[in-house]
Amino acid sequence: MKNKGLSAKRITALLCAMVFAMSMFLTGCQIGSTEETTTTTTTTSTPAYVPEEEYSVTCPKCGSTNVDDALREGETYEEHYICYDCQYEWYVLNGVAYEIKDNGQSVTIPNYTYRPSYNYRPSGGSSSSGGSSSSGGSSSSSTKTTTTTKPTTTKKGTNLTTDDVKELAGYIASGKWLNEINWYIDEDGNITTEGDKGVLGFGYSTKDKCFYATGNAWQRNFGYNELYDRTSQLIAISYDTINVYFTYNNKDWMIQFWKGQYGMVLLGAEIGVYNRTLKASETGTTHYNAVKDAEMLPISLTLYQNDKTLFSRAQKSSWWQTGFVPGQLGITSGVLVGSIYTNDLKVTTSITLKDEEMTQAFVGGLQAVTKIFNNVDAMNANDTNAGYRSFTFSEGDGSTPGTYAVSGNTVKLSWQ
Repeated sequence: MKNKGLSAKRITALLCAMVFAMSMFLTGCQIGSTEETTTTTTTTSTPAYVPEEEYSVTCPKCGSTNVDDALREGETYEEHYICYDCQYEWYVLNGVAYEIKDNGQSVTIPNYTYRPSYNYRPSGGSSSSGGSSSSGGSSSSSTKTTTTTKPTTTKKGTNLTTDDVKELAGYIASGKWLNEINWYIDEDGNITTEGDKGVLGFGYSTKDKCFYATGNAWQRNFGYNELYDRTSQLIAISYDTINVYFTYNNKDWMIQFWKGQYGMVLLGAEIGVYNRTLKASETGTTHYNAVKDAEMLPISLTLYQNDKTLFSRAQKSSWWQTGFVPGQLGITSGVLVGSIYTNDLKVTTSITLKDEEMTQAFVGGLQAVTKIFNNVDAMNANDTNAGYRSFTFSEGDGSTPGTYAVSGNTVKLSWQ
């Protein structure tokens, strides 16, 4: 079993690395650098950045260190965290900490000690504090050996050169980076890393024989935006997708389904659960946030290719249930494939909603579906309707594509 685990681990890591390297190459990835002003009282050595992960953040509510950075793109907070043990969420603004309530309101957290992420250590010297501020915003000079100013939020980018890409490819091919990752196999037989973050947000299920998105994948911080579906083909992803919208518990919800070819090596399917405040719809934005732990839903997922089962994942509470296996769709016709190929894939799933009210709201959203979107077909710039094809759901057995079945608060459905 140990040898099998090691083999799966290496396959997981190498496949993820290939996708990562390919996505950087195709999108012209830039390496960001920041500017900072530093005054050191103990040494004249050039400061070196110490990653935030070297510092332990404790939940103000339960004291757990099972805390992750929840800072999203566009937020101007100094810090934004979520505790995965008690679902407590808070942020720091101008040195003051605030709890984020379920209704979206913010309440000041008293006696919270804030340490900025921008900590520096003189190279070759001992560790020094980046300064600590109380909720009142005052700093403690007695523990401060290095004074720094926070780097500007504007990053300068440097385009990757051919030598950079070759160096990265050589490092990946060497396999040395595998030894720097804290791997483990959980009780369900999933190969992942510390904090269930996986490699680039993915792990491997030895039980289901497929890759999957881990519970604390970095993608959770970015939620969903329509722009993602419009640009995903740039990293060689081809898929069909359906959006189901409904309102529940004073929030706009969206459950989205995907199936298709991911890069040139994987076939897969995804189900994402997102929501946002009701007022967000008034701004015209298409952005939704990944749900909090307390809002996650038990979801099962099975993917078929021409009636052959590719993988089946049992129902598990999740914000993003996924599965990916090696395979291609019409690869001889090119890297990107349209709906003529993705239509060979069928998905069945069961989702257990919170209560009867949520179940009825979700079913109403299913009944309102009128179309499937294919991101590759949409590349026809001369046709504003490109990418869409008609599709509806009706009550049935939940196994035949286009049908759903309700049992209590569990909805089973199928689409193709």
